[in-house]
Amino acid sequence: MVVVKTVLPDKRHCVIDCQCGKDRKAIIISASGGIATIRCLKCQRFYFNAQLPSPKIELEPPGLETKRIRLPKCLEPTYKAGARDKEKAKIFIMAFTALTKHALPKEYVMAELKAWNEKLDKDIMFTQDELNKLYEKGLTYKFSCRALQKYFFPADWEENDLLKDWCDNCEFRTILKPREKVSEIAEEAMKKVEEERTSKDEAVKELEKELKKDKDGIIRIIEVFPHDEFRKGQIKCLKQMAELIKEHKIVVLNPPTGFGKTAVYLAIAKAMNVPTLIVTPRRDLQEQLNSRYGVPIVMGKRNYVCSLIPSRTCKHAPCNLGVNFVCPRTGRECPFILACEDCPCAECDYANSVKMCIQILKHGGIVCINQGLIRTFARFAKLVILDEAHEIFNTFGGDVRLEFSDDILGEIDGCRGAIEHLKEKARKLEEKFLKTAGNKAKHIEKKLTHIYNEIDRLQNKIDKLLSMRFFPTVRFEKEVKGEKRKYLRVRPDFSYEVTLGMLPKDAKIIVVTATPPKSLKAPIVTAKANIPATKRPIIYHPIAKFTHNELKKEGSKVYDRIADTIAFYFKDFRLFGYTKKAIVHVTSYEHSKEIAQRLCYMFKVLVPDEGNLKDAVDKFLKEDFDMLIAPSIDSGCDFHSKDIALQFITKVPYPDLKDPAIQALKRDRNFDFNSWYVQEAIDKLVQAAGRVCRGSDDYGITIILDRKFEDVYMKNKDKFPDWFKEALIWLPSQTL
Repeated sequence: MVVVKTVLPDKRHCVIDCQCGKDRKAIIISASGGIATIRCLKCQRFYFNAQLPSPKIELEPPGLETKRIRLPKCLEPTYKAGARDKEKAKIFIMAFTALTKHALPKEYVMAELKAWNEKLDKDIMFTQDELNKLYEKGLTYKFSCRALQKYFFPADWEENDLLKDWCDNCEFRTILKPREKVSEIAEEAMKKVEEERTSKDEAVKELEKELKKDKDGIIRIIEVFPHDEFRKGQIKCLKQMAELIKEHKIVVLNPPTGFGKTAVYLAIAKAMNVPTLIVTPRRDLQEQLNSRYGVPIVMGKRNYVCSLIPSRTCKHAPCNLGVNFVCPRTGRECPFILACEDCPCAECDYANSVKMCIQILKHGGIVCINQGLIRTFARFAKLVILDEAHEIFNTFGGDVRLEFSDDILGEIDGCRGAIEHLKEKARKLEEKFLKTAGNKAKHIEKKLTHIYNEIDRLQNKIDKLLSMRFFPTVRFEKEVKGEKRKYLRVRPDFSYEVTLGMLPKDAKIIVVTATPPKSLKAPIVTAKANIPATKRPIIYHPIAKFTHNELKKEGSKVYDRIADTIAFYFKDFRLFGYTKKAIVHVTSYEHSKEIAQRLCYMFKVLVPDEGNLKDAVDKFLKEDFDMLIAPSIDSGCDFHSKDIALQFITKVPYPDLKDPAIQALKRDRNFDFNSWYVQEAIDKLVQAAGRVCRGSDDYGITIILDRKFEDVYMKNKDKFPDWFKEALIWLPSQTL
């Protein structure tokens, strides 16, 4: 828990020791009972349970006074003058509660209702118990504009121009009118649906009639399928894959979410009976392959403990310095041939995993590796499967900093020289480490960790540069920490070729991705979604045009409307048991902070630090946060949990035109920038829509709030996958 050192005289600011440094100035968003929600003004980090020096400090969130009286025009006369009959007064209390619950804590709503209740005639006035009961009822009151019109408008209201104008221009109408429809969609999503399954015997009978060529080969695939039953569409997909992989070097598997792609490509690999290398960018996918299907895996070095020095990982072990490193056990140079008796290195989990998996490949088995180990293992494989290939392509075709030379070969030489210098420095520190103990040894170990990380970074850079040197690149400068730095990036239409160029020429390749590169000339195997569209609705509910120009014109109003809608729906969905947590997709850390500071006094919101997304996602899944508001969670993060069944896409995720890399691509005359720019936004949007509802026993609701989506979708319908289109619910045409 963060402790507030001093509260400044204005009572709204304070001084804290933040993670970004000591004695940082912070703003107090709200405070009650000695506990405050604060935000550091330097790094914008939120602290939700900061301890104040005095429990007497009570503060409302900024802007609460104006939020307190935001009501539809039809309710304002009743709010100001009171009601004339008991029934209308009851409806008003429930409507007022339902409208303000998303923006105000209970104590503020009750304070307003008490003040309003005192204005009523004595025969209408409510007791405190009655007010409390009506408040509780109002929390779950599913009223709509129709209900308000019935009680608070005259019967002939449509003939009154003023009243009609109130209704047509009501800002609450965008939420209230579709509310009933959205509730129906959520209830439908929660219903259990029996999934169609086919046994292996039934699958063989189904295929016997249509199989003429290679009957035995297809039946072999059915037999080695890793499950007893097939999901809908898997048999057809296996048949197509088996036929295409014989005729083509590269085949793309383009499955919808929850299709069971892992079982499909494993069946193909087992049936081919050749050395198979599965490459994946994420540890959770490796662990899934190992635990569910028994596939041997080799993860990155940081995931293994060094058997020689248990306080370190294999990434920071002395053997990274190469031959003749000083062994801390004997104090002598080690020839790295395990010559010592009972040498701990013989028990090295990482080295043994590598050796074991190479032997498995040599004997025609299946192995799964981290993407960073492609160069070590690729030469042993006859079939390579790139799982979540779009992430692998982005990694190897991504930005590389030019630190030593403007020329690629010069940069490689510079990196090699720097690595040798760092290794020499590390050798000397390792010798010191052997002669020290206690805090001094820990201090040396920290220095060594930094050096080994730097060696690893430079080695990875060399690998990337060696792969990308034959492909078109763009160069650009970017300011980082007040310093201008030069970078290099492979042009996006060639990024997949960088990865494919690292693989053996005689190997077959299966590219598994939901968003295949348009420039990749290879047959694509698609499939229909086996999760019903009702279980994964994508609701287009336009609230604001979230563009740079609109933000300039409207300012904070755009953020207010987005935050109000998120809060309104989340409170409703949580009250009715549809979800416990929510994901909010944004396109920048600036947007995440703007939305978070409007929601943080009502919900426990997590906003990750830049570059620390993975830890933030783990924290969100394990701890009791209500919302995760972050950019870049459109891929690489799965939320397979009924506790997280709601997500919002606040903005169509176009690449940032202010980014120097994007500007460099725009200037390249040989690159079709406009097509790529739109396709990149669509791919990220589609990836984001698949983050919730990851299986047939799951459900998940996606709500798109950006009006810009309508333009993108109408002009580029053919670029959206079928599973996305069949789940899309178009609220504007149906309810507004």
